[in-house]
Amino acid sequence: LCAGGFVFNREMVAEHLPEFVPGLPLGTAGDDGLGIRLGQSVGGKPAQMHRASAWRFLYPPNAFAQGVLVNDKGERFANEFWYGAKIGEAMVEENHGVATLIIDEKLKKLARAQSKPGELQWFQRAAALMNLYLNCKKAEDLDALAEMLDVPRATLQKTLDENNAVARDSEGPLRQSARQCAPAERRSVLRDRLLARFEAPPLRGDDARRARG
Repeated sequence: LCAGGFVFNREMVAEHLPEFVPGLPLGTAGDDGLGIRLGQSVGGKPAQMHRASAWRFLYPPNAFAQGVLVNDKGERFANEFWYGAKIGEAMVEENHGVATLIIDEKLKKLARAQSKPGELQWFQRAAALMNLYLNCKKAEDLDALAEMLDVPRATLQKTLDENNAVARDSEGPLRQSARQCAPAERRSVLRDRLLARFEAPPLRGDDARRARG
């Protein structure tokens, strides 16, 4: 039965996928749940209604993926080079749909260079510039950064120290190679960090439908 999804039926989303309610629904006009309701009306029993796909792409520009993605505890929880659906799943299902990408001034400048006209597709460039100039905050030092994120300073320090160690080593615990990891110099970490805060990833109705079979 090809019934479509239900991402645009907010009542059904709240019933089956409450953790996805804050997300931006994305799908087609047919993703209103009526096909599923029709099947139920004649005795059909839907399955996998608790499954959906949340996408949060960090890159392009690639400089963003060299930052550190932390949860609401200040812990790194994903390889920043993972595919967007894998990052989105980890954000929503394991970390309350909230994450913060931390980059320093060096990576910020690199991201700007990688976002110049001709470097990216127009829609990729639009998202990159929005995050660089509108969806970001700065902290003067690590104490201010921890306070801004409302996370323990010691945890955040440990996360950044581990990031620097991976940058000098061969491979990290989340299979991030040293070539993918940018070392954050202590002076840069303490002086100036750029934050791009992602509150809730968008939902893609087409992938949510496939996940439910």
